[in-house]
Amino acid sequence: MCDDPLCAARIEALEVENTALREQLARLRAEWMNPEWRAPVELGLTPNEEAILAALKARGALTKDQIHFELYGDRIDGGPEMKIVDVLVCKLRKKLKPFEIAIDTEWGRGYALTAQSKDRLNAMEAAHV
Repeated sequence: MCDDPLCAARIEALEVENTALREQLARLRAEWMNPEWRAPVELGLTPNEEAILAALKARGALTKDQIHFELYGDRIDGGPEMKIVDVLVCKLRKKLKPFEIAIDTEWGRGYALTAQSKDRLNAMEAAHV
């Protein structure tokens, strides 16, 4: 890459810092998202839909920015445009509706699962245990 020892040392330092930041991001996501949670199979969710539902279940209301960051925050290019969150939530709502699980839009706060929907999800999980 570069022959200058100072340049090589700087690159190495940046790589170490990058690794540390990625590890910190992974820890924060684990605390924030509940990544071990799995949606009931019968919901038929994609990985992104499942990640959104897990986040809503764990954290309550989430802004579009928070959802976008969770899905695409580790991408160098920043991921797709923010509108993708609306598309994913729309598709997720359609899949959840037959199971009487609803995602509300809370003005100024973002998206949230209703209390009834959380109860419904918990009941579905309990039925599989």
